[in-house]
Amino acid sequence: MKHFIVTIGREFGSLGKAAGEQLANELGIQFYDRDLVKKAASELEVYPYKLAKLDESRPSVLQQYIFGTTDADKLIEIQSGIIRKLAEGESCVFIGRCADYVLRDRDDVLNVFIYAPDKIRLQHLLEEYREKEEYREKLNTAEDFIHFEDEIRELMHATDQKRSDYYKYVTGSLRSERYHKDLIINTGTLGVNGAVQAIKAAVMAKFGDD
Repeated sequence: MKHFIVTIGREFGSLGKAAGEQLANELGIQFYDRDLVKKAASELEVYPYKLAKLDESRPSVLQQYIFGTTDADKLIEIQSGIIRKLAEGESCVFIGRCADYVLRDRDDVLNVFIYAPDKIRLQHLLEEYREKEEYREKLNTAEDFIHFEDEIRELMHATDQKRSDYYKYVTGSLRSERYHKDLIINTGTLGVNGAVQAIKAAVMAKFGDD
């Protein structure tokens, strides 16, 4: 197999991260997600938690106006350099962080976008967050569950908007625009395993031995 990179953009709750992890595991290559924040923190010599809240977040218009280059801009710059360095050295999978744009000049990259219908994404998120301690202790009545569902639905849309704003800020393009993607997958139809098999087939088609 030739050297290759897979970048995965994803809607919140579409199980894109799970698909990326499984893909990397089945292909025997590295998987990078929040690890990039830790690596950036190391280069900037700060604690990771100071950068975590800036991850995949665009600086506000006010911050840009007052401060010019912001901490978010510094994180974007450092993360982009790390992505390029890792891509040069090994086959791997990147989740988010505009990796498709950062690596746009390489011909050994497969760009994937994973989505699912809102109803299915919401169900995935409800199942995930229901198990978190801060929510589990509060879910005692039917009214609690109604409020919980409303909150998670709001979180889903807010996270999607944040990621879209970040992608537009860094790239000048829409995150889900098909012209920048090699493969667009609906996990609501295929599930995680089906998505992984589709990506693997695309990897083999593009990078497999002749």
